[in-house]
Amino acid sequence: MNDILKDDIEVDEAKLFAPNDHNGFGTTTDHMTKHSASRLEDGSSYPILFTAPHAIVQWREGERKEQDDYTGAIALTLAGLTGGHALAMSGNPTGDPMKPTTTDSKGDDHPFKKEIMKYKADQGVRLVFDLHGIGTKTAEENKCDIGLGLGSLPNTGSGVLARAIKKTGEKLDLQVKVGFKAFAALQRSTVTTFCTAKGLYAIQVEMAPCLRFGPDEEKRIKLLQLLATVALDMLPLLNTLDQLNDWTSTCHPARYFSNSALMPGQVKVPSGDQRLGLQADISTAIARCDSKIPDL
Repeated sequence: MNDILKDDIEVDEAKLFAPNDHNGFGTTTDHMTKHSASRLEDGSSYPILFTAPHAIVQWREGERKEQDDYTGAIALTLAGLTGGHALAMSGNPTGDPMKPTTTDSKGDDHPFKKEIMKYKADQGVRLVFDLHGIGTKTAEENKCDIGLGLGSLPNTGSGVLARAIKKTGEKLDLQVKVGFKAFAALQRSTVTTFCTAKGLYAIQVEMAPCLRFGPDEEKRIKLLQLLATVALDMLPLLNTLDQLNDWTSTCHPARYFSNSALMPGQVKVPSGDQRLGLQADISTAIARCDSKIPDL
């Protein structure tokens, strides 16, 4: 199975994202690659979306920003593994999805973000993993394989996703940093902040080169195991997250990195038992992530 996954990722990268010196196809009609997989009897997909806005070269005010190699191919593979969806830039007529546009300082009118909203409306997407790449130097300086950005408008789900990825990553011997200094997704125009502002549970996942390409195939498999496991095991938790999100006011998602109870006055729920019960559900779900990591 490892060889099959490796071949799929290499083929997708070469066919969809690498052409024209990683400028993709450059047309106005085929500038995004979309994929929906299914594990459900009715042919529908799980409400998970893996995005790769920098799968090809981006142009920012005439300056070339190099692509995040293999992020698009990894997004497609994860969609297949989870029965979810993938969306990646594969042509470049519309500029960087992560930057403001000429008509919107938040960048919300970028076609890539409009497509995310279509997935929400038409496919019921609830979880978004926004995939990016970091360089070797940045990864080494921060001593991490994966950096997680919560965005500037984090919600309860952001914190729970971060905690689950961190704990499960540790079991796989992957170094995960939360609230990643170098790439915290704090700009309002980032995909993660856009998604949380629209009521989705989203997180920016910055991956070191050793997880995306190179000789260490074991690490790439661990990355796929990690994100697929967390994505699937968060699905039964969506209603719980919705309730906590409704009941929280000023509570920052970082509170969910620990098992402690929420501080008084930070939630709008009258019953401490209810609150602790929901937190127990979250802890159970994260423990399940720890214990059920599938072989690929």
